[in-house]
Amino acid sequence: MKTDGSQDEAWKDTYHKCARLILAPKERMGNIRGTFNFPIDNLKFDKETFLDYLKHIYRKSQKSFKVNVSFGLLLRHVESNDIKY
Repeated sequence: MKTDGSQDEAWKDTYHKCARLILAPKERMGNIRGTFNFPIDNLKFDKETFLDYLKHIYRKSQKSFKVNVSFGLLLRHVESNDIKY
């Protein structure tokens, strides 16, 4: 986002190119590891939403587990101005 609040077209383009990865809810349960992807909306994401996601994982799990959380971000390279997901 630009300082005047308008959207930079390069951000939009990168977002749309990666939307399949960013927005696709995924669940993969293996014998040892399960992977869950929950797309979040910055305007609606709060503690309760996060706890709902954890409860969903808990209900799907049949064994003990630990949770690792990571966030996908769009970042701009300071020298080249390239935007990557």
